[in-house]
Amino acid sequence: MTTLIDPTMPRRRLGRKLRELRNAAGLLAEPVAVELDCSTAKISTIEGGKNKVRKIDVERMLAFYANHKPGLITPEITDELLDLTRQSGQKAWWWPYQAGVQDWFRELIGLEGESSLVRNFEYHAIPGLLQTEAYASALTASSLHVPESQRAEVVAVRVGRQANLRRGDFKLWVVIAEHVLHRQVADDPAILRDQLEHLAAMAKLPNVRIQILPTKNSLQHWLTNPFMLLEFPPDVWTKTVYWEHPGGAEYLQDPAGVARYELAWSALTNPDKAANAAHDEQSSLQVIQAA
Repeated sequence: MTTLIDPTMPRRRLGRKLRELRNAAGLLAEPVAVELDCSTAKISTIEGGKNKVRKIDVERMLAFYANHKPGLITPEITDELLDLTRQSGQKAWWWPYQAGVQDWFRELIGLEGESSLVRNFEYHAIPGLLQTEAYASALTASSLHVPESQRAEVVAVRVGRQANLRRGDFKLWVVIAEHVLHRQVADDPAILRDQLEHLAAMAKLPNVRIQILPTKNSLQHWLTNPFMLLEFPPDVWTKTVYWEHPGGAEYLQDPAGVARYELAWSALTNPDKAANAAHDEQSSLQVIQAA
């Protein structure tokens, strides 16, 4: 199984579990900060999963909670949290290309690495997880938001993320607006031709589903901004919606908000519920091959 090392999710999971244990012990952040001889802001940072956490701090927190509520901290909990602490201190696989990774994008890379299913609606380009290197390079070169000095790193990270497709526990389901299949991204038409051949090949993989949304239907959809729905194994993380905007990106985990995107996805993919839905997988493959 391919594994992309990334400390983002271990840090978040460690922080969430430490917060849950503190609450279970009946403690506020202030006495914990006193015990660790630090500020409450540091406790908030640890529980927010924002930075690397020292092993000694985790051990002191667990001992403090155990003293306040005997039986709360079991050997299994200790082992789990110390393992998350170790993982949270590792360097991410994309570290050599960090110049091409915006702060707001780092979380998505970590989320993808832990997810079991990614559903992605794309209206403007082939989804990043399915792009060839040449296609990704052409898109990056034409972007107004990527400095020339960072283009190589951006492409390297985009291609590197595709290792998730080789994970045995990962599935990808995408809906692509049909006009994207005809959008030339460079002067060389071979780049798009090779990309479409790659897309057709990926559509035949057992863990990849591709549906093409007809142009006449995509114009009818109320939601045309690209978005991703990420799902995770039980107890790993909360279902998350991701979408980008000119200033960065948003991550939505509120159940009511996520449910709205679930409905949008159903409208995009299920012809029984929406007359203007995407082609089924077989018909979509034929559309790709005919483009």
